[in-house]
Amino acid sequence: MSESPFQYDQAALDRAPALTVLIPGALSPISIFSPATAVFSPYSALAFFRLPGLDGMPSHPPLDIVAAGREVAEFVNRFPEKKVAIVGY
Repeated sequence: MSESPFQYDQAALDRAPALTVLIPGALSPISIFSPATAVFSPYSALAFFRLPGLDGMPSHPPLDIVAAGREVAEFVNRFPEKKVAIVGY
């Protein structure tokens, strides 16, 4: 089984009424969202989508945008009770 591209705090996800998925742009680490996390985190659990070759993810296989979209959809669909926001940069 491959490593999950999502990085999140399970305890925060369990208690938060909302989920914000943060997806960086090409060649950007998840730290690009550091200034914005304070805005979201008081009311929403944060899940960061890590790109291949960054933030501890292996560089192979390369990013498949259709598969990545499917992974994001599958992830957020695991939490139908939460209000979901998806933020890309």
